[in-house]
Amino acid sequence: MISKEAIATQQLSPVVETIFHWQADDPSHCLLRIFVDGQTQQAYVVASELYSNKTMEKHVLHDFEELALDIFTRHSTLLDPDNINGVSWISHYGRFSVVVSFENLTKPEEFRKVDLPWPLPEQLSRYDGKDTYLEEPDEQKLFSQILLEPVANILDRISGDL
Repeated sequence: MISKEAIATQQLSPVVETIFHWQADDPSHCLLRIFVDGQTQQAYVVASELYSNKTMEKHVLHDFEELALDIFTRHSTLLDPDNINGVSWISHYGRFSVVVSFENLTKPEEFRKVDLPWPLPEQLSRYDGKDTYLEEPDEQKLFSQILLEPVANILDRISGDL
């Protein structure tokens, strides 16, 4: 007899959650979250654009290839290609990415998937990654897999730890 029980899936919590700095000669930063599913050997890397980074004329999406290489280098044990079959690279924008103003109070969050080769080569050009907006069904699928706490909550918690 075939069981009709539904198997509940649990959202992944981040194994890395930090303000990540890259570009040593010209510093940039973002809120970085890395999620790893050991069962499927899939990783999810979410780089949230912070307004403080944009004020320096830096943009996560414009430098995503360099950001990805730096993440891969500094988290090589976690993102080991022998243990990880693929990585979903996501850039994330929202009210936390823009100046606080009346016009921006209702700015929706947006997610873009950046397609990069896996495993990452030693070098990537700025044009190696192709980004696409995640539409509603793809966003919902992402949210069913990973637990994305609001950026403001994380920033409050991180600043409280300083």
